[in-house]
Amino acid sequence: MASSNSSYVWIRNDSELKSLSKNERNFLRSCALATEGDKSGRVLRCDGRGPGDVRKVRLSLGRWHNGAECTVQWGTGTRVTALVTASLLPPVPDRPSEGTVSVSVDLSPMASTSFGHAQPLTTTPGGSGGGTIPIVSDESQKLLSNRILRCLERNLLVGGALDTEALCVQSGSWVWKLNVHVTALDNGGNLLDATVLAAVAALRHYRKPQVNLSGERDNAEGG
Repeated sequence: MASSNSSYVWIRNDSELKSLSKNERNFLRSCALATEGDKSGRVLRCDGRGPGDVRKVRLSLGRWHNGAECTVQWGTGTRVTALVTASLLPPVPDRPSEGTVSVSVDLSPMASTSFGHAQPLTTTPGGSGGGTIPIVSDESQKLLSNRILRCLERNLLVGGALDTEALCVQSGSWVWKLNVHVTALDNGGNLLDATVLAAVAALRHYRKPQVNLSGERDNAEGG
């Protein structure tokens, strides 16, 4: 064990989000000194951007039968993927002409060392928990997951970004249920913005299958 008067620096603890390594402290100090001596007023940021520059955003889109996916690369350290699928279900009794939308958020441990294993948080009642994955997430991860989920819910459902009546195939019999699953792959900042962009882009890229109603029992057949 290192003595008290040595220059040993402990490994940073990402779960606290407060500690900095020795190299990070030296980098921040050099940036501050360089900015102070710069007469042009430019501010050196960690990724080389100026004070008014936004992060570069890259979208990778994919589509297949009854499915669409969008992966957002936000800057150099944040990646989020959103997957959209759909299924035909009977409507809710009090809303026979409206489809439903289920949104889930998964902050996987691969995104950050501060994230633990946990069940994805979802807007579907009873959809979270009950699996075999041990719950080891802390309170900050739960709060962040809930914040992202509620923001997606407000934008997509409450805000009117989606027309649920357009998801109706036959009133009182068949409607579409959209499943939007968002997974954080890398957390390098602006995670909330990246998740909203990925979900909206995946929904815009998605195409519903063609459905024909046939037979006396009005069975729905996807094509």
